[in-house]
Amino acid sequence: MYWYRQRQGQTMTLIVFTSSLSKPDYGDSDSNKFSANKTVPERGYLTVNNVESDDSAVYFCLWNQSAERDDMSNAPHLSVSFFVLCLAVTILGKSVVQTPPDLLKKEKEFAEIECSHKVQNYDVIQWYKQSQSIMDLQLMGFLNIGSENKETAFENKIKLKGDGGNNGTLIINDLTLTDSAVYFCAAYYTVLRITSV
Repeated sequence: MYWYRQRQGQTMTLIVFTSSLSKPDYGDSDSNKFSANKTVPERGYLTVNNVESDDSAVYFCLWNQSAERDDMSNAPHLSVSFFVLCLAVTILGKSVVQTPPDLLKKEKEFAEIECSHKVQNYDVIQWYKQSQSIMDLQLMGFLNIGSENKETAFENKIKLKGDGGNNGTLIINDLTLTDSAVYFCAAYYTVLRITSV
């Protein structure tokens, strides 16, 4: 289970990696600021200690359901799995639901993943990919008030459907082994800044 934090206008940063089989790995994060607990594979917790205004952010809990499965790279089927996303805004506790929790597909088929929430005024749904070979999160594209916006690298690979407000669907076409990865969505609201010169 991975815990990420994304402050407004910034990229995601990894807070801690947890496993039910070992101690939490905080990397460069302050283990006094955060405490993580994971005693069983299905569940884990993150605590932000001594909360300050600087801690206001979007916190992501990413759980790889297929981590304990055998390596599927030599199997005749393609494993397209993704994390269950737990999206929590400090104090507000808002959530995004992503379904299905995992997919097993054959090559040349397509995969469809849905994202939904009931948070008022949220008008953007983003889709990310994290493959085993590239641990950084790749933005694939986003929906904004029904408008589909795809990153160049995924232009011909994906289709985005939905209103971008309360729902969005990611469709990955013509699956290959390179599409075996972790996929997840994130929802937020548009920030408009007006400055005078």
